[in-house]
Amino acid sequence: MDITNTEEHEVFDLPTEQQAQDSPDAKFDQPYIPRGQVAAVLQSIEVTESKSGKHMTVWEFAIATGYAEGRTVKSHIVMEQQYRIRKMVTKLGLELESNGGIAFTHPKHQGTKCTLTIGDSKQTGNNGDPFPEIKNVSSRTDDEDIPF
Repeated sequence: MDITNTEEHEVFDLPTEQQAQDSPDAKFDQPYIPRGQVAAVLQSIEVTESKSGKHMTVWEFAIATGYAEGRTVKSHIVMEQQYRIRKMVTKLGLELESNGGIAFTHPKHQGTKCTLTIGDSKQTGNNGDPFPEIKNVSSRTDDEDIPF
């Protein structure tokens, strides 16, 4: 990094976007998701298509407390896995429609409070560290010990 003196200010050359991403200290700027049980809030449920062309749901949760507050973690469930979807809906205590179905994208689900149990995934990033993975979900109420 070159420093050029001008009349009143020192001007520093900035690295390119790619150089900054390749820098060894870049991994410290990536959000760390804690492992174990954490208070969270359901941000959204999106219905999309997987890389293999199957319909799936993407559940996005935001960490509600601690140093990781506001950071997000996602869970992906393929629509063919009806048992896993039913389990997620039941554990979160989401409101069903009158016909017993679930309107995934309805905003009424946003803000649902829960506790996530987060562990390490079998997949790893470029640095060899495992990705966070939601291992379990349970609903929460306002009167539990972790504030929202």
